[in-house]
Amino acid sequence: MRHRKHLILISLLSVLFLSGWAVSALGAKPTTWDVDAARKKADYYFMRSLGAFALDSNDAGMRLMKRATELNPSDGQLRAQLAMAQLSYGPSDDDSTIAVLYGPLLDEFRANPTDYTGANLTAKVAEHLNRFDDLVEIYTTLDSLFPAKTAPAASLATAYINRYIASNDTTDFQHAIDILNRLERGTGKDIGLTSQKVRAYALRNDNDAIVRELTELQEALPAEPSAFLMSAGIYAVIHLDSLVLPNLKQACAIDSTFGQGLMALADYYRTAGDSVAYDSTVFRVLRSPDVEFNSKYQILRNYIGTMFSDSTQWPRIDNLFTILQQVNPGEPAMHRLYGSYEVSRQRWNAAADQFSFALALSPQDEELRSLAVQSLLAAAKAGNKALNDSAIAVAKEGMTVSPDNLYFPIVAAATLNEEGKSAEAISLLRSVDISEVRNKQAVSNFLTSLGDIYYKDNQADSAFAVYDRAIELYPDNYMAANNYAYFLSVKGQNLDKALDLSRSAVLSEPDNPTYLDTYAWVYFKQKNYPEAKIQIDRALDCYKISADSVAPDTVAIDLPSEPVSGTGEVVTVSDGDEVVTETDEGVVVEEEAIETPGAEIYEHAGDIYFMNGEPAKALEFWQKALELDPENALLAKKVKNKAYYYE
Repeated sequence: MRHRKHLILISLLSVLFLSGWAVSALGAKPTTWDVDAARKKADYYFMRSLGAFALDSNDAGMRLMKRATELNPSDGQLRAQLAMAQLSYGPSDDDSTIAVLYGPLLDEFRANPTDYTGANLTAKVAEHLNRFDDLVEIYTTLDSLFPAKTAPAASLATAYINRYIASNDTTDFQHAIDILNRLERGTGKDIGLTSQKVRAYALRNDNDAIVRELTELQEALPAEPSAFLMSAGIYAVIHLDSLVLPNLKQACAIDSTFGQGLMALADYYRTAGDSVAYDSTVFRVLRSPDVEFNSKYQILRNYIGTMFSDSTQWPRIDNLFTILQQVNPGEPAMHRLYGSYEVSRQRWNAAADQFSFALALSPQDEELRSLAVQSLLAAAKAGNKALNDSAIAVAKEGMTVSPDNLYFPIVAAATLNEEGKSAEAISLLRSVDISEVRNKQAVSNFLTSLGDIYYKDNQADSAFAVYDRAIELYPDNYMAANNYAYFLSVKGQNLDKALDLSRSAVLSEPDNPTYLDTYAWVYFKQKNYPEAKIQIDRALDCYKISADSVAPDTVAIDLPSEPVSGTGEVVTVSDGDEVVTETDEGVVVEEEAIETPGAEIYEHAGDIYFMNGEPAKALEFWQKALELDPENALLAKKVKNKAYYYE
């Protein structure tokens, strides 16, 4: 409805200021004092209605305009304005209502055809109602009254074509062509006029006439690439396929940076399956300053998705990124796309560089900041340990830029904790004001992280108190329940509570091997060895199922579809085996690998099997655990003596 509001205001103001109607009721001489007073009151209410409409007080505007019409019912122009107001702001848009209101508009046009704006507005309503005879009448009149204007003639040609479509009267068709030819004689060959003539000839499937018109256009405008591009598009529609490529090539030959032509040519080669020509044209598209960045982005994204599976094409993709950075520097989305591509190749340092570039250009983007942090951490785990500090610094900046996003203090503290700086990690988390954060789940996760670090810092009581707060705040925080249960079992404290907590976690995710391992260990600490064996077997079976269902070295790329800047939290880049970067728009890059048990679960399995009277099987598990954790003295003692020991 917004465009209709503009329509009424334009109409009203044109009458008010161009014709001077509102001041003296069209200058008519009053026959009596009462009539003169009524007209002046009508003018007053009309002016007030304009003000109301301008302030979006549409109901008031309608009431005032109706009152103006009641005071001066003989004024046709005022009735027409009321009709237009009702069309724009009335409660109903159905055609029957519009048809009733259209009558005064047409009457006013016939009474005052020189009102150019009013006539065009009336024509718009007639077009909506498919009143083709009225359209022809209106534009024929305007064409004769305003011969210097080309718009009425062009609209008249369109009106004849529309009436021809409805009636199949070839006379109307010929009238339209005659008018367009007349306009061409006056202005010369023009893309807009030619396109109108082509559409007309297409109605009659007259391909010969279409080819003639396009050929004449190209002869008249040999240096205009748009003429050849339009011709190529029309030839494709009417299936004159042999003429499409020559016209596309000519458009690009006239202007080697013509963005629309280059993109159309690239799409032609892609559809035709000509990969060599497509590649060459894509390079030209990316180099063209005439192509918008968003279009280049989509082309590059599609190219990566198509070519990534062939590693021999990676240098070409790298080259495309190099070109795009040169032609369109300073685009955060481009660096983000490049970073996602580098993640898919496990080039963590390069990915971190690209995400960091993007973040520098768009520091408020929480999603980019998360990607930068995760790629820095992945690069650090891959060997560049110094980047841990960079990740912490970027996360700390996020705490300032996005104080309500608790992801950043959590990841900064977790990284400090992994470096053995648990006291510093605790201090960082305790400095965060969570009182104003309304997301209970986020706060609960934050408290879980704090509890984990408290426990590692040998502050078990503080850890347990924080876990209680986390679960009370968000009872579905099963990670907190699992961790709390495990640490209680390790301490041998409140094992009944530990069992309840662990059971709730397992019920939430019955196939989570971490939760099942905790469940088994709580039973073990309660000396319920048969049940502990059942649960540890379930945990090991989960790893077997995972190994059977995931193919090694499987790579799936789903790069971001739009160059947008989101605000959603981003998740995990793990130890380098499994990478999942998830955003508001979906999964960006995913690389899967087989998940296998760690040393701890193998050691638990060995202890549980030993206590169930299966020492040989227990030794197998302990040996596997020792292979993964060769510095573990207690494990080495178990293997050496083939017996269970505890610290």
